[in-house]
Amino acid sequence: MRLPPPFSRRQALLRALVGLTAGRLSLEGARPAHAAYTVVSTGSISELRPKLADVAKKLGDKTFEEEPYLFGEKAQLEFDIQSLEKNKAYAQQMSADVAAGMRSFYQSMRIGVPDMDKAVTFWTKGCGALVLDTKLVNGVNVTRIGFGPQSIRRDDGAKFALEMVEGPSTSFETGGVLQYVQLAIPIFRLSQVMKNGGDIQSAYGWTQLTAPGGLPLRVHIDESRRDPFEFVALRTSSLKSSVAHYESLGLRKVDEKSGRKVELSINKNTIFENSDAYEPDREVGSILMSYGDKKAETGVLLLPPLKGAKLITGSNGAAADPMPPVMSFVGAPAIVDRPGPDGVLSVFTPIEEFEASLVKTA
Repeated sequence: MRLPPPFSRRQALLRALVGLTAGRLSLEGARPAHAAYTVVSTGSISELRPKLADVAKKLGDKTFEEEPYLFGEKAQLEFDIQSLEKNKAYAQQMSADVAAGMRSFYQSMRIGVPDMDKAVTFWTKGCGALVLDTKLVNGVNVTRIGFGPQSIRRDDGAKFALEMVEGPSTSFETGGVLQYVQLAIPIFRLSQVMKNGGDIQSAYGWTQLTAPGGLPLRVHIDESRRDPFEFVALRTSSLKSSVAHYESLGLRKVDEKSGRKVELSINKNTIFENSDAYEPDREVGSILMSYGDKKAETGVLLLPPLKGAKLITGSNGAAADPMPPVMSFVGAPAIVDRPGPDGVLSVFTPIEEFEASLVKTA
């Protein structure tokens, strides 16, 4: 199942932005503070259509020069409605397939963070994510963030969530299982990221940084993805065993990184690497696995073993990860929870139980 060709945010706002720039005005300046950093369209189509009709009525026969902000609002609403229509169609098909037992849905990953306030501030103010819910579990703060609701039955739903548990941090060492999370996002402002706790290592073409608490991130600009969470990268002790494990859970290979592409220069006296400077580097031998379209859903990137290094898992003695990552899936029928070869637990929840749990925490 593939998404229709993406409708560009740039196309939606082109007239407004060009006109406002010419007049030395800022469209963002007219927005309320909470709406100034919109990453992915959210809300319901039924709520947005009346708003679009109201804006169109206010515009009437007025020109762009007379009402530049209303024209900008109209363009944004049109963009949001079209994006939500595509997302709704994808989520409905996913919901039917999950309910029929044809596939599962990778819905979240749990990690430990030492300071929840700093982590939430970074994700919301720095990256434009939303707080999906916060609750106390045995006195411990558990907060989920994402770029839209998780419910598969909402127009803007079927989004991945990062579940953060306040306390001991997950191991993000070089020898740890969880290596990094990759985002493909339409808007990423380095000034906001740094202001809100992000530690940037490099930002040439794509950005490599560390979130508060130590989670490594790789971020690149992409306006075509349905969900900015592109994949979770896991180090393996045996690539073959890990692939077999996730295939047994229903995931399939959707991409494999072979050796680097090299070409001769024009005068044929130099060999250079043919790679995209705007795409984050991916290790040779790594395998991307997913339940669906890799451009629409969050996947799992399996990395080959590091030579001579012992992998830090959740159960190997003194080197154990104090808060190993847990991957959660929506599956029908329920599948027995299974630890992977390197101790990463995969938890499955039937679709009806999953949807009911979201209602309770809403």
